[in-house]
Amino acid sequence: METASFEQCARIADLAVLCVKGTAAEKVVGQVKAELSDKTVIDATNPIADAPPQNGVLKYFTSLDESLMERLQKIAPDVHFVKSFNSIGSGPMDNPDFGGTRPTMFFMDKTEYDEYYLRLRLQFFSD
Repeated sequence: METASFEQCARIADLAVLCVKGTAAEKVVGQVKAELSDKTVIDATNPIADAPPQNGVLKYFTSLDESLMERLQKIAPDVHFVKSFNSIGSGPMDNPDFGGTRPTMFFMDKTEYDEYYLRLRLQFFSD
């Protein structure tokens, strides 16, 4: 199996999926923003803090005033970020079976183009 750096992967990708620990996302995006310029990035990160849950509730390192994706967009304004895959556990990600019903995944984006493009690409993940 061949390995590559974040930069090498971003350079050759048509579409990227950002699936790193939330606390690492800003650093990774900062490293590859030039290589990802004008590309669509599916952001699957969550801003979960390194602190343990308190009374069963996860702590986030972002505030209600600014999401992690907004921070990423500020770091890399030329990247087309689309939020997806972050609000469901990993179990139903591979060949989901909901009694014969094909699920739709929640996603959020900033442009109609990104939404259309992502809908086409998400078919790849669910087939």
